[in-house]
Amino acid sequence: MRSLALLVLVVGALGLDDLDQEWTAYKAKHNKKYGAEEDPYRRSLFHETKRKVEEHNRKHAAGLVSYSQGINHFSDLTKEELSKRLSCLRGSLDFDGPRVEYQRPEHAVVPDEIDWRTKGAVTRVQDQGSCGSCWAFSAIAALEGQHFLKNGTLVDLSEQNLVDCDERDSQCQGGWPFQAYVYIAKQGVDTEVSYPYDSWDGTPRECRFNADTVGATDSAVVFIKKDSEEDLKHAVATVGPVSVAVDSRNFASYNGSVFYVPECSSDHLDHAVTVVGYGTEAGEDYWLVKNSWGRFWGLEGYIKLARNRDNHCGIATMAVYPVV
Repeated sequence: MRSLALLVLVVGALGLDDLDQEWTAYKAKHNKKYGAEEDPYRRSLFHETKRKVEEHNRKHAAGLVSYSQGINHFSDLTKEELSKRLSCLRGSLDFDGPRVEYQRPEHAVVPDEIDWRTKGAVTRVQDQGSCGSCWAFSAIAALEGQHFLKNGTLVDLSEQNLVDCDERDSQCQGGWPFQAYVYIAKQGVDTEVSYPYDSWDGTPRECRFNADTVGATDSAVVFIKKDSEEDLKHAVATVGPVSVAVDSRNFASYNGSVFYVPECSSDHLDHAVTVVGYGTEAGEDYWLVKNSWGRFWGLEGYIKLARNRDNHCGIATMAVYPVV
């Protein structure tokens, strides 16, 4: 009995050491630095997230849930902190700019799958940080794709220009991609090289727009029919990347496969992303979606979101792209 008790103590000690090592490695990987008082709290959040991820992935392996989860730079945050950090759609839905209603091309034959990354129309994934600037990243990604398809050159455009200068939206407090296109139509948007992103800490800067370094402009906004995944599919196939809004409340730990959760809402829109393709994996149709949470999240910054599942997560509720 004494030997058994000693073995339990040894195993327990080894387990604790392992957890400490995991926490240390996690902080190093994601550049997390906490004081002596906060560190144990963040450590406990991290290990609780790890426990939930492992439990979820056991269900995924058993075929009970559609997607896998993983540890990332959000894993030591509370649900409230995640909501504050990641919810970034805000402001008026009234639109008074040049507007076009999307019409499917007659007799268009669209492919079963498409990935605009392979065609050179998509720039690298970035991390919006603590700034609620998803609206700017989504707007810019669709504009970059349209500019490439018209001019044959992929140009990194400046999200920071929108965050700092677009008065129709609310900087790091949120906005809407279609409102950003009205700002861009008036004067254009600078290149990323000339106006790099630097609001990771959630703080916008003074507007530094320079007309000499404009990389692209637009003339109108095309609105795709609300809730129509078929129209969205035609637009992505024939036009290119499209800005969309989604319910992202269950996205934080996503790590692979096709995301589907029954409770994901088509009306509670809290985050803007960009559809850059679509396809089918293991019999499940999906939208290929570019996010702005960095490459440590999801599939190196992307998510495969369930397609043809009743407008899952609101993917087709507010879909737009600019006319270049």
